Amino acid sequence: MLGSEAVYVLDYTPAGVPDGATRFTQPDVVARSRAFLRELYAMGEGVETYFPREIAHLEAPDPGL
Repeated sequence: MLGSEAVYVLDYTPAGVPDGATRFTQPDVVARSRAFLRELYAMGEGVETYFPREIAHLEAPDPGL
């Protein structure tokens, strides 16, 4: 479910560590972000077809890493 009050842009360090966020509450920014995410979701592939094709054949990850 998408919220309707705020959008957060997450910041990361060059090493990929979370480093804060910027909050946007302007209604037009939130509405555009919601529309964009809905479009992305509609273009996505279901896990039912993705998993068997791309993941199922892989070895299990090493829990020691």
